[in-house]
Order: sequence, then structure tokens, then C-alpha cells
Amino acid sequence: MEELESNCIKLVGAKPFKPVNLSPSKLPATALKPTNTLTKIMEGINELAKGSLREEENQLDKEFWIFVSQVVDRMFLVIFSIVLVSSTSAILAQIPSHYK
Repeated sequence: MEELESNCIKLVGAKPFKPVNLSPSKLPATALKPTNTLTKIMEGINELAKGSLREEENQLDKEFWIFVSQVVDRMFLVIFSIVLVSSTSAILAQIPSHYK
């Protein structure tokens, strides 16, 4: 079970949840310190950059799938045209010659 959880964590990139008893006397030192304004600004810029990269990746994926759908659409058009022409030809070939 732990192996499955660690694999999921690796895939998602999340940190494992560890419940902690945080009574006021046992707060970590980082929770007591006020965070620096520059640190907050840097974290915000970092998140914006990551969001921009994700947006670019999503746009590339979108363009790829649009291309794939166009190729599949064209393939079905060709198949439909071939079947239509061949079936029409086969039906017209069966007309008796005295009706021609």
C-alpha cells in the first residue's frame, strides 16, 4: 500500500499528508516567523511563471488534438467518398441493358 501511495505521489508531484499535533507550544519555528514580503512576491512570481508554462503546454496539446481531428475527419471523408462512388456504380451496373 505504501508503494502505491509513493507512486501516486511521484506521478502527481504532491507531498504526502502527515497529520501533526500543533498545540501552540509545539508550533514549528517557521510558523512563528512572519514571512518576508520579498519572499511572498517571489512565490507569487513563481506561481505566475508555472501557470504560464502550464497554459503554453495546454495550448500545444489543444493544437495537436485539433490537427489530429482534422486528419481523422479527412480520412473519413475519403472513405465515405470511395464507398459512395463504388456503391452507386455497383447499383447502376445492375440495370438491365434494355433500359439504357
